[in-house]
Amino acid sequence: MVYRGMQCGYCKAQLAEFDASLDELGERGFGALAVSMDTAERAAQTQQALPRLPVAYGLAESDARASGLFLSSARKESEMPVFCEPGLFLVRSDGTLEAAWLSSLAFPRPTAVAILQAIDLVAGVDPSLPPRGSR
Repeated sequence: MVYRGMQCGYCKAQLAEFDASLDELGERGFGALAVSMDTAERAAQTQQALPRLPVAYGLAESDARASGLFLSSARKESEMPVFCEPGLFLVRSDGTLEAAWLSSLAFPRPTAVAILQAIDLVAGVDPSLPPRGSR
C-alpha cells in the first residue's frame, strides 16, 4: 500500500490496521508493504509505530505516476515537497495486478477487513481468467 507520508493521520490509522491484520493476510497467502515518498528518517519514525508491517521509502515521482497515483504539493512544513496520495494494490504471487484502489485525497480508503473480503472473493475466481479491467 502507498501512504501519503509520516504526517498523515489517516495513513497512520490505516497502516496500524494492516499491521494488526498481517496474520490474516498471511493465512490467505498475502503479505503487506507500506511505501511512501518519505525520506529514510521519516519512514523510520513511521516504522516505530508498526511492530510488524514493513515500511519502505523513497518512492520516485516517476514510479508513482507510472502506478497511476495522484500527486500533491506540500501545504504544510510537515509534508514532503511532493508526495503521493494513497493507493492500495492487490497483487497475486505471480505479479498479476488483481485490483487497485486509488484516491486523490487522504480519504476514503479501504479497510483491512474490506481487503480481506476482496481476497476471499478473488480466491473463488478461476485463476486462468484475467482480472477485471484488464481488457
